[in-house]
Amino acid sequence: MRLSLKISKAGIFYTLITIFIGISAVNTGNNLLYVAVSFLLSFMWLSGVFAKLNLKGLEVNVIPPREGYVRRRTFIKVILRKRGPLPSFLLTLKFKFSPSEKNKELIKKVPFLKKQREFILEFFPEKRGENQIYEVEISSPFPVSFFRRFLRLRMKISFIVFPEPKRCQFFSEDLQRKGEKLPRNLEGFSEFQGLSDYRAGIPKKLISWKAFAKWEVLKRKLFSEEESPVLMIELQKLPLQDLEDKLSCATYLILKAYERGYPFGLKIDGKVIPPKSGEAQKLKILTLLAKYEELK
Repeated sequence: MRLSLKISKAGIFYTLITIFIGISAVNTGNNLLYVAVSFLLSFMWLSGVFAKLNLKGLEVNVIPPREGYVRRRTFIKVILRKRGPLPSFLLTLKFKFSPSEKNKELIKKVPFLKKQREFILEFFPEKRGENQIYEVEISSPFPVSFFRRFLRLRMKISFIVFPEPKRCQFFSEDLQRKGEKLPRNLEGFSEFQGLSDYRAGIPKKLISWKAFAKWEVLKRKLFSEEESPVLMIELQKLPLQDLEDKLSCATYLILKAYERGYPFGLKIDGKVIPPKSGEAQKLKILTLLAKYEELK
């Protein structure tokens, strides 16, 4: 935690006026000028005390996104707390990211803070892989705009940004055709295994309406995976030239397979992830794609 101070143009003018009146008081011996200087210095001192108390006891808790994709809207949750009996005024929070990018800062203004406030910030990541919020800078011109005090909180909030999902026409059409056939195949030949939570994009024929009538919550039917389409992606064999396009295509296919409940796996630089379904599998594979260079 570091405290610093920056003087404004109004503050410079106020300081020069105070110095000028002080010199005049010494040269003339005028008691009224001494009183004026005392008043100006007292006001400056009091404003400094209130400005310091305004930033004292502030705590920032940043909750990183669980999933973030390049050039897609991503959200972080921020909890701002004030310890102590006095509130804070006219706060400006600036979140600084690493790796550093042009204009890669999030700014949030908080006019008044009593005890605690929660808010959501949105941004669009530009680089895949590990990103980090390394510092939060809190500043305020309170109580007057002669000076702006800064409180810098060092932190290490890391999160993974996945590649940008880009539609792969040559694969998505085939995946769609398999998805249309899946309900008939499952109902005719697969063994029912249980229920799981419903996700958007799952065919209606896989919804358990009996479970909905009982619990008023949408559930999907689970069948043995032997009859389900299995998506196995081999990154190097994707018919695309650019590496980022391959990673984006693989990300898109993984997300589509996850939405439909298909098992999916990955072959990448000799590393094989066997096909499975579920969110843990999705996050594991997307993390490998995001950190592709670290595999070498």
